[in-house]
Amino acid sequence: MFQVFIITLLLYFNNCFSSAENYAHRMIIDLSHPINKAEVFNCKETRQNCVVFIRDSAGQQFVIKQTKENTPLAQLDSINELFATCIAESLHIPVNHVDLIPLGFDMPSNLTKQKIATLHTWVPGRPACEYDCYRGLTIRQGYRKRLYVEQIGLNRDIIFNMSVHQDLPRIVALDAFLGNYDRSRSNLLYDDKSGRFYIIDMERALSVNLCFSGCYHIKKMIDNNGSDFCPQEIEALRSFGNTLNTLVNKYPPDKQCDILDYFLSEAGFCLNGPLYHVDAVVRIEWYKKLIHEMYADAIELIQLVDRLVHILSSTPK
Repeated sequence: MFQVFIITLLLYFNNCFSSAENYAHRMIIDLSHPINKAEVFNCKETRQNCVVFIRDSAGQQFVIKQTKENTPLAQLDSINELFATCIAESLHIPVNHVDLIPLGFDMPSNLTKQKIATLHTWVPGRPACEYDCYRGLTIRQGYRKRLYVEQIGLNRDIIFNMSVHQDLPRIVALDAFLGNYDRSRSNLLYDDKSGRFYIIDMERALSVNLCFSGCYHIKKMIDNNGSDFCPQEIEALRSFGNTLNTLVNKYPPDKQCDILDYFLSEAGFCLNGPLYHVDAVVRIEWYKKLIHEMYADAIELIQLVDRLVHILSSTPK
C-alpha cells in the first residue's frame, strides 16, 4: 500500500513540475531514484498535527505532516507552510523544502487520504534548545495568547538574540514579512557541522502583522536615540533591513497572492473544489488583506530600521 502511495505521488509531482509556474517548481523527489521502498521509522503527534517520518532505499529521510482536524479551515495550515517555504527558499534562507500531497493518496501509518498533507525534506542539525550555548536564545516574535502590539514584533530582546549569528537576522526578517509569530527553539535547528541555522514549521505564517509591531518598537528606540546597542546588534539590524528590503522588492502583494492562489488551487480550495468551504473562503480573503497590510508596514519598517542604524552608526561609543 505504501509503495503505491509513493509511486502515485511521484506521478503527481511529475505532472505538477511540467505545468507549474516557476515559483511552484518544488519537487522534493528525484525521479531518477523513485522512493518505492520507503519505510516508516517514526510517528508522533503534536497538538495540531500527525507527523510520520519515512526513509527511502537510499537512506534519505522525509517527513509527512497532516493536520488532525478534518475541516477545510484547519487544512489551510498546509497552504501557509507551502507559501512560506516557497518564499524562504527563493532567498536561500536555510529551510526544509515542502511539497503538497493532495487529497486521494493512500497514506502511510495513521494518515488519511481524506485530507491534504505536506511532504518535507529532512534538514540537518538539532533544535537550538538542545545546545547549552543557545538554550536561552529566542527570536520568537509573538505568542498564541499574546498578540498585542507591545508584546510582539522586533523588540529589544529579539535584536539582541538575532545578533548572535549571521543567519538569524534574515530568519527574523522572513518571519516578520510573512507574519509568522511561532519561531520557537524547537523549530529553529542548529547544525554544528556547517555552523548554520535551519528553520522548519512555517504553518503559522499569515497569522499577525509583525511588521506593524516592529514599527512600534523601532520608533520607541529612535525616540531614545538608540542607546545601548553593541556593534553586533547594529550589524544584525542592518542585515534584517537588507533582507526585508529584498523581500519587499521581490514579493509585492499581488505576487504573494498569486503564489497563495496557486497552492490553494492545487489543493482543491478553488470554487467547486473538494475543499471549497465558506469558512475557508473567509479566511483566505483575510489572508490576502493581511498580506497587503503587512507589505505596507514592511516598507515603513525598512525605513525606520535604516534610520535607527544611521543614528547608531553616527553615535560615538
